Amino acid sequence: MSPTTFKTTAVAGLIATFVMTLTGFWQAGLGLPAFDVGAVMAGSMTSAHPDMPYSLVGGNLVHFGNGTLMALVWVAFLQNRVPGNWIVQGLIFAVILTLLAAIVVVPLAAGVGIFFSNTPAPMSMLLGATVIHIAYGLTLTLTLKVADVNNP
Repeated sequence: MSPTTFKTTAVAGLIATFVMTLTGFWQAGLGLPAFDVGAVMAGSMTSAHPDMPYSLVGGNLVHFGNGTLMALVWVAFLQNRVPGNWIVQGLIFAVILTLLAAIVVVPLAAGVGIFFSNTPAPMSMLLGATVIHIAYGLTLTLTLKVADVNNP
């Protein structure tokens, strides 16, 4: 990956994570659970160090770092292997990320079980998680398309 592609992809990851974050806050207006990934990350990090609580700033730094890292993984390893236009690719990447989140990240970071099974409304939570990842995936692939990023 060239330095220019790296920088452009990192910016696209930050933009997509910002859209994902706003979607997580706003989807409560659609009757879905609100998601504050930065707060979840801060809480998870604080549980490891209860005497030194992490702030929302720390949680959001981790959240935006993860979003940037996932954009780099997309361009470096998946973009040219996933068929379809930017919309199809964004949706496929969103499903991949939702599955990773629901099976690995959320059970470890939030302790709510696989596929949110230890919450009062697991299907609603899974739908909300899917919506925020769709916002991320579509924003990422659209931003990369506009920036003409296609890593060989």
